[in-house]
Amino acid sequence: MGVWSDRAEYERQYVGKPYDSELGDLPRTYEWARTVDIDALAASIRRYAEVPLVAVGSGGSLTSAYFACLLHSLYTGRLARPMTPYELVGSPVHLGGLGVLFLTARGGNPDILDSFDIAVRRVPRRIGLLCTRTGSPLVTRAADVAGAEIHEFDLPTVKDGFLATNSLLATSVLLARAYQLDPPSSDSLASRFEELVHPGQSGQEFHADLSHRCRALWDRPTTLVLHGQTTQPAAIDLESKFTEAALGHLQLADYRNFAHGRYHWLAKHGEGCAVLSLASADDVDLAEKTLGLLPGNIPKARLQVENGVSGSLKALALSLFIAG
Repeated sequence: MGVWSDRAEYERQYVGKPYDSELGDLPRTYEWARTVDIDALAASIRRYAEVPLVAVGSGGSLTSAYFACLLHSLYTGRLARPMTPYELVGSPVHLGGLGVLFLTARGGNPDILDSFDIAVRRVPRRIGLLCTRTGSPLVTRAADVAGAEIHEFDLPTVKDGFLATNSLLATSVLLARAYQLDPPSSDSLASRFEELVHPGQSGQEFHADLSHRCRALWDRPTTLVLHGQTTQPAAIDLESKFTEAALGHLQLADYRNFAHGRYHWLAKHGEGCAVLSLASADDVDLAEKTLGLLPGNIPKARLQVENGVSGSLKALALSLFIAG
């Protein structure tokens, strides 16, 4: 799929930990995140629900920030914006009426630490963090900040390699549960990872089906990923992983923004392009109409998920497997 013919050699040099083994840990991570105590996190989310949200993350945690913003808008009806640490530091937005939530896998990179310090000085209405490692430098700093809401967890798996996998899934599931807890949501999470991602299929059948659906995409150097609101975090994650791991070139657009000129890339460079459609149930009609207007010589793959939080989580999980 990517530019390396020897995936194992690529992983040895750059990823650090075989990606396939990380994917194999996802069911265990999901089960842990679905059952671990989140009462304190849910109480924080209830307080954050009073204000618009800025969710801060970088790398794989930026995907978590997009997912957090989807949850916040869905469950509170308030505006929410994902930002990288650099965006937050440079933003002129007054934080006094906002909640700022930092999302991080390890809580140790200079960007997240410096941006946290700067955010504290700008006195947001709420400030807190969610870290999938206990005792991190970020937690140590936050412990000295009055009112900072600290949520740290230790995953049951070893830390991610170069690309965010288990930390991303865990953060997303923890946030989903916290937003759904009070009031209880009808969009309950699947009891098992397999039920979320490939109900009715064995793991082998799922992998074979996903590979078959997407195989034609990887013969082209550029893949255009079309998405809706529910599937945007997954699209963000795919672009991140394909770029960070040098797997290929991805362009992102929602279904209607694609119609505002972005189709011109396909008109000019169609011989080097493929299209991946990530659609929720609400998007399907528009997605099919859009795909039906594209030239027949452009490879297309369709992946559909249900609406809501479960659909967004499934799309995120699919992004992890597509990148593998």
